[in-house]
Amino acid sequence: MGNRRIGRKRLKSLMNRGVTDTITAGANSPTVTRQTTMRIGNKIITEISVDLASNSTASNTALARVIGKASATENCFIAEISQATHGLITYAEMACLEIPAGGVVDIDLRLGTASDDDQGSGTVSGGVVLIECAADLTKGSRVGAAVTEADYESDSAKYLYLTSGKTGTTGAYSTGKLLITLEGIATDAVPDA
Repeated sequence: MGNRRIGRKRLKSLMNRGVTDTITAGANSPTVTRQTTMRIGNKIITEISVDLASNSTASNTALARVIGKASATENCFIAEISQATHGLITYAEMACLEIPAGGVVDIDLRLGTASDDDQGSGTVSGGVVLIECAADLTKGSRVGAAVTEADYESDSAKYLYLTSGKTGTTGAYSTGKLLITLEGIATDAVPDA
């Protein structure tokens, strides 16, 4: 048997099989700089990079309020989630890469049923808490949780929102970078017999 080399282009194309780079955030969301979805066997991994310091992103003083463009009345979601693309979400994690400043620092992640939840006064419609930080984010901190209560009876799209985890500061963020990772199981993981 001979030794076969794989060229750099071919290796990159093999590594990118099953990877999509489509940002599905609403127009008034915190800026999503990258959204990657890849399938590894029956597991689907979605990574969402969020920059809170852009798009005039603001938080509200009330608990569980949507974080988004200041005074926006709709489209503050950071990603549209569907079973066909992201699978049945079983785990969620949020890593803090830069400490948020100017707004609430305790940030939660919620999955809602409506795309038009607003920043100023809105809570997440039909919201399920995926991650509840229960503390201020610090640089390098990671908060994760197994997901148990998502609505899997419906194939309709769901919407991912950042929300304030405690009452506190109203105002626009001047810093803050988050990496959100979702793990899902593909709906075709166990084929019909």
